[in-house]
Amino acid sequence: MSNHDRQKRKPNVERQQEETIEHDRKSEDEGSSCTLVATVVAASTEAMAYSSSVASDLKKQKQKLRKASRKLRTGIELLKQETELLDEETKSLANALESAAHAKRELKQDLAQRKRALAHQDALLEVLVDYVLSF
Repeated sequence: MSNHDRQKRKPNVERQQEETIEHDRKSEDEGSSCTLVATVVAASTEAMAYSSSVASDLKKQKQKLRKASRKLRTGIELLKQETELLDEETKSLANALESAAHAKRELKQDLAQRKRALAHQDALLEVLVDYVLSF
């Protein structure tokens, strides 16, 4: 015996109660589904808004990082140039110091030579004075 046949045998009141219960259950299921769909849609909308906000923040951070990176590269380049200039100045100063040391050695040698020449002249003068005084 099929369900349809059983339904025919039941009195109208019972059948109406079962139909009402079945209708209420379907309405609850549909209501739950609608609530679930609405919840999912709301959560999805909130998630999309949040991800959009995060993406915007990330984009701003990326721009800031690029700007900072450019500044750092510029600073590094300036430091390299300054280092090169300082290296050139250091080499120039080292050359000047070496030249001064060489000039100092030459002056010492010249002074020593002049002292020897003066000593020689002094000895010659003494010989000359002794010779003149001998007359």
